[in-house]
Amino acid sequence: LRAKCPSAVYEAVQEAGEVMVVPAGIWHAVLNLTDTVAVTHNFVGQAEFNRSWLSVAAERPGLAREWLRLLQAQKPELAKRAREL
Repeated sequence: LRAKCPSAVYEAVQEAGEVMVVPAGIWHAVLNLTDTVAVTHNFVGQAEFNRSWLSVAAERPGLAREWLRLLQAQKPELAKRAREL
């Protein structure tokens, strides 16, 4: 990939205590150089909702059902949007 698209590959060594943000939709891979504990979080904002919902609904229907249940309880307007998609 690096040979074909050198500007699309980023490489970094993350030190203890540092945070890395990977934007939504960006494929990535991680190689741990030592024993590591990682805390990850996926965020879906209003702008990414439609694309994220359609992807989850198609690829992970069980997760989509649970997400829809939580949306209905906490963000009914997004639950409505999900059902309309």
